Amino acid sequence: AVLVLGVIIELIANKTKARLFKPAIMRIIILVLVVVIAVVAIKFVYNYEGENGLIKEFSMAMHGEWNDRMGSNRGYIWKWSLELIKQKPITGYGPGTYALAFEPYDEGYMQLQANTIVDEAHNDYIHIAVCQGIVGLVLYLAYVISLLVRGIIFACKAGKTDFSALAKGDVLAKEELEKKARIATIYMIGIVGFLAAVFFVFSIAIVSPIYWTMAALLEHLIKTGNQSLENK
Repeated sequence: AVLVLGVIIELIANKTKARLFKPAIMRIIILVLVVVIAVVAIKFVYNYEGENGLIKEFSMAMHGEWNDRMGSNRGYIWKWSLELIKQKPITGYGPGTYALAFEPYDEGYMQLQANTIVDEAHNDYIHIAVCQGIVGLVLYLAYVISLLVRGIIFACKAGKTDFSALAKGDVLAKEELEKKARIATIYMIGIVGFLAAVFFVFSIAIVSPIYWTMAALLEHLIKTGNQSLENK
């Protein structure tokens, strides 16, 4: 859904070429609006006064009121996963060992959901910290943040670059660079959407390849786009 939103944003930005705002400025305006909507939504959840439901659970969590059944029993899983992180904070328990590490707490979970064991933290960041330790989590987040920052810098550079001195034969090069900036923005929005989603779920085989493919394609666009800018 977030990837589709990115495509819509880019289509709107691209249609403004001959209008009031430049595409780069239009991207910023739309993204600011998205952030404002997100802030309003968070405030709504925080002040929610309903008696039950998912929104009420989020509101309780934001107020520090936590119980084991919150988020389809995620409250229990996250509580004891954080305890596992405290026990081995640096290196974790090893890749693919979450189910073994959580085994001592499976009995308590079965009281919430019968005949079920926990093999995923239902939160990628907690899962990585349990298996690869805080070091692994920091390295992963450092790469992702670096990728997004470099992508934003490239998109901004491409949108602000003055092409007025280009010869007519270089118009195609200009259009190609603008196209790369638009596609890079779409990839970044998709990546951010994935990063937000895995706070509440875990990476599954059908989705993870798409995420890493977008990351690889974004790396390629940043590299080739910066080379084009340097040769301008």
